Amino acid sequence: MIQEARQERTFWGFTPQFWVLVVGTLINSTGSALVFPFIALYIGRRFNATEAEIGLVFTLYAAVSLFSGAAGGALSDRFGRKTVMVIGLGAAIVFSIMMALATSLAMILLAIVVIGLLMPIFGPAVNAMIADMLPEEHRPRGYGMIRVAANLGVVIGPMLGGLLADQEGGFLWLFLGDALTSGIFALFIIFFIHETRPEAAPQQNAATTAATSSWRDSLKLFDGYGQVIRDTPFLLFSLTFLAATIVYSQMNTNLVLYLDKEFGITASQYSYLIALNAAMVVLFQFPITAYIERFSRTAVLAVGALCYGIGFGMFGFVGQMWWFALGMAVLTIGEMVLVPIAQAVVADMAPEDMRGRYMGFYGLVWGLSFGIGPLFGGVILSADGGAHRRLLWHIALVVGGFGAIAFVALGRYYKRREAQKRWQEILARYPSAPLQPDVSASYNTAATGTPTIPGAKTGDG
Repeated sequence: MIQEARQERTFWGFTPQFWVLVVGTLINSTGSALVFPFIALYIGRRFNATEAEIGLVFTLYAAVSLFSGAAGGALSDRFGRKTVMVIGLGAAIVFSIMMALATSLAMILLAIVVIGLLMPIFGPAVNAMIADMLPEEHRPRGYGMIRVAANLGVVIGPMLGGLLADQEGGFLWLFLGDALTSGIFALFIIFFIHETRPEAAPQQNAATTAATSSWRDSLKLFDGYGQVIRDTPFLLFSLTFLAATIVYSQMNTNLVLYLDKEFGITASQYSYLIALNAAMVVLFQFPITAYIERFSRTAVLAVGALCYGIGFGMFGFVGQMWWFALGMAVLTIGEMVLVPIAQAVVADMAPEDMRGRYMGFYGLVWGLSFGIGPLFGGVILSADGGAHRRLLWHIALVVGGFGAIAFVALGRYYKRREAQKRWQEILARYPSAPLQPDVSASYNTAATGTPTIPGAKTGDG
């Protein structure tokens, strides 16, 4: 089925099924963007919660979602991408309705638990489906396309959401709109998208049957994650990516609270910054992705982490709206170069029958960052009555710089590791060859026919 899908080419080399996924992503993202940028404001205004308390809410979500995200990868490998994606969207519908009807902070926490348990299984499944649909050389562009669709929704959603959020009772309609768009995307998946999961080997099918035979055996859904954790190059990438995403996690949590309390920026004004972020992705993601594919992937990731640090760091030194817009533009450049390349790296490093698990672990890193970042940032923002709010952005600048240095070091590590691996293969064939490899050489997948590694160049540049 996968090979047939790849041979069925259409607009820009993508299959019709992929374009259905793009359109569904656009619709769902528009609904999500109605509410997500303003959830922190909603909780703070309606229930008089402090920044630290709001940070705890996001940490609760991250804590609940950590293992569900990992389970989502395993579930998508075992039961298929479609089923897992529909369940995740169903959870989003329930969450939106619960948030719309909440009358206490306890109900908010219950809604957070529901969405934390089930929604994170969606991400690994859709990422694995894209990897199934697209050959390796098209994946960065495919992930970039999905990001453009998602961000086009973020251009539309916050503009309307910001206007309604400042109105009495406006959040009710925002949450109901989010539920509606999630339902539409779920229907798209059910009726217009075919299953893409690769066929497992016979012994894996037998293991799947055994794993689903009883409730106790359902714990075997986490089988295979030991292999992921033992993948040292992937684990080092994940830890470095975690540092960068902790900085990025401030975007729709502490940043909006900081601008609101420190400078009196309203929800509608903040929506302009979010729309700027999304509009830049829509306009520039494709040309940027095409341009950066010629460079070392770890070098690109380093640039992205550095832009995160500089962009968020600027908020700690400036106080005018146009400076805020410039900071948002810089961090958006980081987002455009870092996220699609990171997704492509995960897809490339994962064995075909383990993509769901690798994507699940990748989603777990995202979830962990959104647990650590908002809580840490919220504590800083609320410390001493908000006397040290700017410190958060100074720390973001340092962490972003650290992430950039770590990605550069990873690139050198990957190059040396690959060179040593290749030399071991040569020594096995030619025992008289030199004992040490020339690690200064750059290995090009297209030229040598060897598998792509994150630190290796992906084009001719």
